Amino acid sequence: MQSFFSRVATGSNVATSFNQDLRKYMLGIYNYMSIALALSAFVAFIAIKTGITIAIMRSPLGIIVSLAPFFLVMYMSFKMQSLPFASARNLFLIFAALMGVSLSTLGVMFSGAELSRAFFATAAMFCGMSLYGYTTGKDLSSMASTAIMIVWGLIVASFINMFMHSSALQFLISFISVIVFALLTAYDVQSLKNLYYQVSGRHGDEISKVSLFGALKLYMDFLNIFINLLYLFRAMRDE
Repeated sequence: MQSFFSRVATGSNVATSFNQDLRKYMLGIYNYMSIALALSAFVAFIAIKTGITIAIMRSPLGIIVSLAPFFLVMYMSFKMQSLPFASARNLFLIFAALMGVSLSTLGVMFSGAELSRAFFATAAMFCGMSLYGYTTGKDLSSMASTAIMIVWGLIVASFINMFMHSSALQFLISFISVIVFALLTAYDVQSLKNLYYQVSGRHGDEISKVSLFGALKLYMDFLNIFINLLYLFRAMRDE
């Protein structure tokens, strides 16, 4: 009998330790994401205050600044596993800074009240969907596959609307985008949680890189919700 209770106690201790490690892993992802968001906001603020944003918007550099984060995130996606953690972390921070410069144009296009409203709405939605993704027992993979296909359709629609300049189409794109990236947030959190069960026990740098890549995915989910809420709220206001 004593042996039985000893085994139960040992199993309980292992489960508690595992849960604590999982919590630490997820907190690491959210910490990296928060740092990236804070860095982007700081760089955007500096770019606006120093006039860099206006200069970029009035020059061909605007295209380069807009595309640079895309190419960098593609490079990180392909090279994340082979890069040392320090290099991957530095690239992640550079990416966040470049995104800050690119996002600074929003500070010119939208008022502080609009930015604040969209940010808090995004934070509430992101937290809710993160909690759902972390706690649900439902497999969200099929939902994510559909959402990703819709994202490709949204990209095509956005490209077409660059020439049409249709406010109705922009409203529809923004509305669908908010829903899709909210759903992808839940899926990404669930997949990152499940990924931990595969990488737990590996070398610390490997887990740190997984956390970094997870932070990158959630960072992009957050920004896509935020940007599309900005356009959605403005479209609703102008109606």
